[in-house]
Amino acid sequence: MEMHVDNFLRRLYIVMLFVVCLFTTAVLLYRNGSYYVLPETERPYHQKYEQLKPSGIESHAFGIFGSVLIISGVALYSTRKRIRRFSDVGRIKNFLEVHIFLCLFGPTLILFHTTFKFGGPGWRELLEHVGGGVERYRGTISVRSNPERNHRQ
Repeated sequence: MEMHVDNFLRRLYIVMLFVVCLFTTAVLLYRNGSYYVLPETERPYHQKYEQLKPSGIESHAFGIFGSVLIISGVALYSTRKRIRRFSDVGRIKNFLEVHIFLCLFGPTLILFHTTFKFGGPGWRELLEHVGGGVERYRGTISVRSNPERNHRQ
């Protein structure tokens, strides 16, 4: 019984992190979508241009907060994984999931900071991050749903 509760709570936790990311993205698109869909030549004439241009106060905050999320995610996971003193602090699996969330949500905010304009390598990195997160959760679900493939028992 306890194992089912733990699995349920873990899945609820993962869903809640996903919902937070989607909700924040939806709110930002709802509030500022009219700016982001404009061609670059027309953006300076938009009423929110001063706040949402990459050097604007709101957009700058997205970039700073996104960077802090990425740095925090990498630092937390790396510290927990590599420093022996922290080996008994929580489960590494939970740290990995927080790391994945922070390192997916951070680039999403940075994408809003750049107003969706950066070169090819930036888009490739974003797709790699999203693909890695999806693969992590898809792999976890498929291993647990097929007991013959589950080597972690």
